[in-house]
Amino acid sequence: EPPDPSAQQADLSRLPAPPLPHDSTPHAEQQALAAQAVEHQDHSLAADIGCLVGLSLQKAIRMQDMLIEEYRKTEFQDRLHEAWSAAGGDVCEELKARQSVCLPVQCPIIARFGFEPTRRGVHHSVQAFKSHNSHPEVEDRNMTMQYLVN
Repeated sequence: EPPDPSAQQADLSRLPAPPLPHDSTPHAEQQALAAQAVEHQDHSLAADIGCLVGLSLQKAIRMQDMLIEEYRKTEFQDRLHEAWSAAGGDVCEELKARQSVCLPVQCPIIARFGFEPTRRGVHHSVQAFKSHNSHPEVEDRNMTMQYLVN
């Protein structure tokens, strides 16, 4: 008789701790936990850990280029300026307006790089950039993106 599928759900609390790479920094521990969660089909836990995706410098720059290409489009700029105007100078409303216009552009792009196409995925993609933010090419693109969305 085949086993009950619900009984096959991974109970991660009962799994042995994953082996850590030689670099046992907290980031390496998170990567190992995320890999274990994915292996056991627990994508929500992996997403909660927030480090499913490693981002090479080349991929980071490619992602920035794709975002910049979209942010430069007249349609995006028009939507952004309309939303910004509707905020009436209220800083909190301007922030919400920018997020509401940017998120539909960001989600399909970050998904191409393995991030969840949600606000949480955007947050995780920003976190993945931290190791590259001091690179001159990334810095330049960050300034361009800030200009285009503010």
